[in-house]
Amino acid sequence: MRILKFGGSSLATPARVRAATAIVLEASRRERTVVVVSAFAGVTDALIDAAGRAERDDAGYTRSLAALARRHRRILRALF
Repeated sequence: MRILKFGGSSLATPARVRAATAIVLEASRRERTVVVVSAFAGVTDALIDAAGRAERDDAGYTRSLAALARRHRRILRALF
């Protein structure tokens, strides 16, 4: 069994997601494969920032979350 882990920088752009996908597909052709992925680069920090804003009653957290949603939609459109 092979375990593959991709960190945030490995998933920073649609091109990098495609490259990671190619690695996973190739590995899975040879042996059973487990894949572990992190959030896209910067997402964890952005979520922590948004949570801190919400905790302080700073309405800016909604803009932060909306920006994250836009980023994910943009990446999905590029991939599919």
